[in-house]
Amino acid sequence: MSPTNANHVMPGGDACAPDLDPDDTPLPALRPELRIQEAAQDAGWSGGHLVHDPVRNSFFRVSLLAVRALFCWKAGTVGGVRACLRQRFGIHAEPDDIIELVTFLENAGLTQPEFGGWRKIFETWRRNRQSPLKWLLHHYLFFRVPLVRPQRFLEAAFPHVRWMGSRAGLALLLVISALGLWLTLKQWDEFRATFMGFVNLEGLVLFGLTILIVKVAHELGHAFIATRFGVRVPHMGIAFLVMAPMLYTDVTDAWRLKNRRARLLIGMGGMLVELALAGIALFVWGIAPEGPVRTAAFFVATASLLTTLLVNMSPFMRFDGYHILADLLRMHNLQPRAFALALWWLRKVLLGFREPPPEELPPRLHRGLILYAFATWTYRFFLFTGIALLVYHAFPKVLGIFLAAVEIWWFVLRPVVNVVRSWWKEREDIMTRGRPIRLLIVGMAILALLFAPIWRSTGLPAVLLAEREQEVFAPEPARVVKLMLAPGMKVRKGQVLAELTSDELEYEWRTTRSRMKLVESKLARMVANREDLQGIDVLKRERQRLRAKLEGLKERRERLRLRATVNGEVRQGPRACAPACG
Repeated sequence: MSPTNANHVMPGGDACAPDLDPDDTPLPALRPELRIQEAAQDAGWSGGHLVHDPVRNSFFRVSLLAVRALFCWKAGTVGGVRACLRQRFGIHAEPDDIIELVTFLENAGLTQPEFGGWRKIFETWRRNRQSPLKWLLHHYLFFRVPLVRPQRFLEAAFPHVRWMGSRAGLALLLVISALGLWLTLKQWDEFRATFMGFVNLEGLVLFGLTILIVKVAHELGHAFIATRFGVRVPHMGIAFLVMAPMLYTDVTDAWRLKNRRARLLIGMGGMLVELALAGIALFVWGIAPEGPVRTAAFFVATASLLTTLLVNMSPFMRFDGYHILADLLRMHNLQPRAFALALWWLRKVLLGFREPPPEELPPRLHRGLILYAFATWTYRFFLFTGIALLVYHAFPKVLGIFLAAVEIWWFVLRPVVNVVRSWWKEREDIMTRGRPIRLLIVGMAILALLFAPIWRSTGLPAVLLAEREQEVFAPEPARVVKLMLAPGMKVRKGQVLAELTSDELEYEWRTTRSRMKLVESKLARMVANREDLQGIDVLKRERQRLRAKLEGLKERRERLRLRATVNGEVRQGPRACAPACG
């Protein structure tokens, strides 16, 4: 009669002391604000109830037998509860069942602390407290910041948006979306060209702003549908995933709904709003002329469709797709239960243990959950490895390497190490009850796959390109005077590769220098004579012009000395074919 979502810990200490009858063990008082209600149907449980902690807004699913025991809790002792269960409900419970329930209630914080129990609470808090650095390492990947309490706004605004969920409103949205899709398919080439035209910095900025607007509508979709079914929305805020902000809505209260259709609609609310926005935006894009309205419609359509398909529909992370799948399968705590089944299957296949599964489920669902667990592990391996690479490149190298290593250890290696460590502790049972030869064979096969050389090669066409190239060519018509390069020669940056000369440039250089000497000689004579000073200013301006021209000619002559701009190797490119060539 244990609760379904607790980590069961065997009671210890005074509760099981040999000199104390278990039936005389006193029961702790329950917190008076707790509420119990019937839970929705679950694929693995014939019945169950929810214990709601309104202070933390948390729900704990417990079995029907546990609820009956809580009804008899005022009996005060383990024996009193057992007697009450026999008399009122005809249930024969063992003392360990009641003690296990006590352990769960205490660990979940659902009991009142005893007099002076604050010391125990403080010691527990101090023991579990994390240093700021450790907290940052564990939470920099994902943490949430509540911003607003939207319940009053939702209740006031809901009558104005309720029509969207009516049959007429849904029919109108479907017609508009179908027309938008049809118009877009007719102009698909233009739509695709528009998408490629915004693959730049400006497009990324506009896309980011559009996603912000679309995500606000997404979260309001969850919140309004939750309000429609009487579910309280305690707060909305920003969640940070690898320091990237995203909006979120707390609809934890949806746990108390027994109607699966209502829970599905709340989980799908955000995606339904995004799909509706995409349909309307496609319709507007299809009929609007070129301009800001058409551009805005394009961004709304692409942002809504991409975020819905790539992020929200994934069932492997705890986004909308995961909760929708859990409701479709009637499986609360879907991933922990699927992981437990997959680990049980691994123990059975690799270690040869003949143990009963963690829970009895229909065979088809049983196999599906095991496949889902392996698919989730594969997805998370590549996702967290990718995030580690992103963190490595986003932060300064030393910090990036450290955070990436923490990421890989915490989310990829640590779960595997924990499983291997638990199996190592059971090595004696594995040697006696299991079949260790299976694990040995699988381990050797994995090592062979990882380290054995594969004597096979595959030929594929490829093009080898240099990281940087410098094309050597004459900047203007000229003759080669000296060539100091050959194919395959190694050169260093700044090395002279060839010297060229231009007859026209040399003639202009000599003429300009002669003119310069003539102007300077005239200036010298005028300064010495002091009688004809009227043309001095004109000659000075001419001298300045000739100096500038000489500097330009000098730069042109220097450019005819071809130099290497990079370290590398000389390669001869394809020769240009003259018109007369075949």
